[in-house]
Amino acid sequence: MAQKEAARECEPFQPGKDPQVTPGKKVSGENPKSPLERNSSGFVCVLATVNPEGQLIDPVVVKTSNARFAESFVAALRRWRFTPATKNGVPVSVRSLFQASYAVD
Repeated sequence: MAQKEAARECEPFQPGKDPQVTPGKKVSGENPKSPLERNSSGFVCVLATVNPEGQLIDPVVVKTSNARFAESFVAALRRWRFTPATKNGVPVSVRSLFQASYAVD
């Protein structure tokens, strides 16, 4: 349920895609820890740029249901590494939407 909610809430923030750009992929990094509040769920949507070196820069929380979870997710994103997106075989910066959700019973 939380994952569907995140997808629905984050969709309006999805940046346009350039058909000539091959997307990069996450190659390392751990997901954030869920908050410890019982019987809770939530999501976060973050716009950020993956630069040609595969590092995430300029993350901006565009929507969240839990500020502490958003902070945790942004901290995790900063540690992630990616293969860079490419255009005509050349690494390029790409603005992307990242989302995460959690549910604690």
